[in-house]
Amino acid sequence: MSTVNHNNWHWIERNCLPWAKTHLARKIKSIKAGNGFVITSVVNVEGQADINQRKGKLITVYDLQFVVTWKGTDSMGSPASGQISIVDFMHDTDMDELEYYITVDNKQQQSSASKEVEKHVIGKLKDILNTFSTDMLNENSKNLLNEVQPSVSNAGTPADVPSSPVQTPKSQVKAAPTTSPSAAATSALPPKKTRTTTIGVESQFLCTASDIYDTFLNPERVKVWSKDSKVAFMAKPGKEYSLFGGNVTGRFCEMNPCNKIVFTWRLKSWPESYKSNLVTISMDEFDDAVRVRVKQEDVPVDEVEAIKRNWEAYYFAPIRTSLDRLASVPKVTKVVDHRFRYPGFQERTDGSAPGGLSKTVWDQKDGGFSSIGTIGVVGLVGAVLAFVLYFSTQQ
Repeated sequence: MSTVNHNNWHWIERNCLPWAKTHLARKIKSIKAGNGFVITSVVNVEGQADINQRKGKLITVYDLQFVVTWKGTDSMGSPASGQISIVDFMHDTDMDELEYYITVDNKQQQSSASKEVEKHVIGKLKDILNTFSTDMLNENSKNLLNEVQPSVSNAGTPADVPSSPVQTPKSQVKAAPTTSPSAAATSALPPKKTRTTTIGVESQFLCTASDIYDTFLNPERVKVWSKDSKVAFMAKPGKEYSLFGGNVTGRFCEMNPCNKIVFTWRLKSWPESYKSNLVTISMDEFDDAVRVRVKQEDVPVDEVEAIKRNWEAYYFAPIRTSLDRLASVPKVTKVVDHRFRYPGFQERTDGSAPGGLSKTVWDQKDGGFSSIGTIGVVGLVGAVLAFVLYFSTQQ
C-alpha cells in the first residue's frame, strides 16, 4: 500500500552517490589547465551524497573523499605526474578552506611541481566543486516532491486499508515456498574463496625514524594527520585501534621502537568474507631522511590498486604535510637510533671486534644524536706496523 506525501511533509531521502562518482569524473576530467596539465582520472570517490526533502524543502547533504590524478610539468619544464587528494569535501565546505594534499610521483619534484598544480589546477577544481550542490539538485530532484512513499502505518487498519468487496477463498490461497530449489542448492555450496595477494608501498620523509614511529603510535599525533579528533588507543601488542571514524580497525601485534610496527588492518566496508590484513611498517633512517616501507598481506586482488593509492592519499601525504605541526606534539614512544652509517674515522667504536671499526656507538645530546670517534686501538697498531715495514724496505 502507498500514500501520497501530502504537502511534502514527510522526510524523503535520495541516494546520489552513484551520480556523484560519474559527475565528478566527467567534470574534473574536462578541466583545461595551462602549462600542459591534464587530469587523467578521478578515483576512490567514497562517502555520502544525498538529497533530503523535508516540509517542502530540498537539502543536499554530502561528505566525500576522492583522488584526482594529473600529468603536467614542474616549474623547470620537466614532465611530472601525481595526485590531488580531496579528504573532506562537505556540503558546508567553504572553498577557501577545502582540505587537499598534492603529491608528486617523483619526490624530487615535490616542491617545483606542486606549485604548478596550485597555480594551474586547484582554482579550476574549486570552481567545479563550488557548483556541486546546485548540479546535484538540478539533476536529481525530479519527482522528489510529492513522491509516492510506502505506507508505514500498521497493516489492516481501516484508515489505510479499505475493505475489499471480493474475498479470496482460503482453498485458493497457496503458501509461497520458503526457499526455491535453486536457492537451496546455492546455499549448500561452500562460500567462494577470496583471491588475495601481498602488496608493498614505500615513501620517504625528511625527518627521523623516531618521528615516524611516534606519528603512527601516538594518538595525539594521529589526530593531527588523520583529521580524526576521536582517535583513542593504547599502542601495545594485543590492543585494538580505530581510525578515520571507525572505517579502519585492527589490532597491534608487534613493535620495535623506531624500526618496525606490525598490526592487523581492515576496512569497515569489506564483506565478512574478507579477512583482516597483516601490515608491517619498517623504517630505514639515513642522514637526512627516513624511508618507510609498508608490506600488506592478504589484500583482496580487487582492492590492490585502491589500497596502494590510499596509503599515499590517507597516510603518507597527510603525514608529510603535517610534519611542522607534528613537531610541536610531545613524543610518547621510546627513542632508539637505527641510522645507517658507513664506518669511518669520525665514529667511536666499542672495540669488540678486530680492527676496532666494528660497531658505531651514538651519544644523545640535546635531543639529537652525534657521532664522536677515534680509530680503534688495534687498527692504530696495524697502521703503525705497516708504516714501519714500508720504510724498512726502502733502506
